[in-house]
Amino acid sequence: MSWYVEQLILNERNIRKSIESLVVAIPSINIFTDFEPDDFMIETHLDDDTYSDLLSVLITADKMMKNNLVTDRDRDVFELIQKEELSFQSVGDKLGISRVTISIIFKAICDRIAFLLGDHFTNEGYIEYLSEKYSLSDEEIEILMDKIN
Repeated sequence: MSWYVEQLILNERNIRKSIESLVVAIPSINIFTDFEPDDFMIETHLDDDTYSDLLSVLITADKMMKNNLVTDRDRDVFELIQKEELSFQSVGDKLGISRVTISIIFKAICDRIAFLLGDHFTNEGYIEYLSEKYSLSDEEIEILMDKIN
């Protein structure tokens, strides 16, 4: 139900990096000169749809956590995966839970986030979004459904 949500969370660092670019504002660079903080600027491209979707997912997850809509164990699993970028195995080792259980918990939380957000955050909505955006044939939709589900 939530392939897209899972991918957003698991790729958060790359998504965040993709919206920023370092711009050097110095016409000529002398390696012997000390740089001042004002010599650099970070240019941010906030009009990226994937980044907007990531923010929606993270805000929804945060609301779920603050409103105690998940157990403490589920919260720990989600935060270790999302914030510390640990693998399912590492999270399992840290919490004394099997990797399979970690995967089930993570998927369940992502399913709940997708359900709350609806639209293209669910598997069905995401497939519909992609098929309309790229005019996918029935065969391509079937392939996509096999990959996502």
